[in-house]
Amino acid sequence: MQQLKASKVDNLSSFAVKLKEVENAHVKGADDRLKEAHRALVKAVGKYRASRMDLGRALHGYHEFFKARRGWLAARDVIATKLGYDARTIQRIIEGYERASKLPEATLTVLEKEGIDPTAKKHASLVGKLIEMPARATREEADQKLSEAVKAFTEEKQAIKITASAQKVDSRVFAERMATNCEARMTSMSPEEKQLAARFFVEYLAAYFRVELSTIRSYTRPTLVPVPYFQVAA
Repeated sequence: MQQLKASKVDNLSSFAVKLKEVENAHVKGADDRLKEAHRALVKAVGKYRASRMDLGRALHGYHEFFKARRGWLAARDVIATKLGYDARTIQRIIEGYERASKLPEATLTVLEKEGIDPTAKKHASLVGKLIEMPARATREEADQKLSEAVKAFTEEKQAIKITASAQKVDSRVFAERMATNCEARMTSMSPEEKQLAARFFVEYLAAYFRVELSTIRSYTRPTLVPVPYFQVAA
């Protein structure tokens, strides 16, 4: 455990050094505000899995110091490499924070308790509705409307999950649909042509998915192959 902690500190130290190199090359007239933004970013990166909101806030604050696009791109690449993200994801986190930062702190606290990340793109519609929600006369009324909005959003997400789950079908059913569709297109073919067409389909799928067909010796489904499930359109 101590070794893991030491390794994490070392990695963050290396990350901080790389950021400092970018700052020295691209930020003119650095002051204590940049140092504070630097420290906040390093800290947020160290615990980014715990709070994407904190990471977005730190990224947003740090980004403000790079007036030239080239400098920010260099810093963004260092950050993206450290987090294992691509550059576009870093930008989305900043945009998500900018959107979520328009919400009152009390609303952000409620969303956090509900396990809803306000910076995530999938929650942008809820955040948008909360931002546009008119001010309420009392705190109790505001809390009630917020609760109703979050509940409606959660129920909608659950309904989508149930629908998607219902669309999962046994691979036998999926394969049967494919075979029926192919059969309708092969009615005018001779037995030899059907054999060649079927072989082509099978070999094409095997090549596409890079699977080995040498174990398939009969017309029955090979017992060594588990029955998978496919996500199909309703």
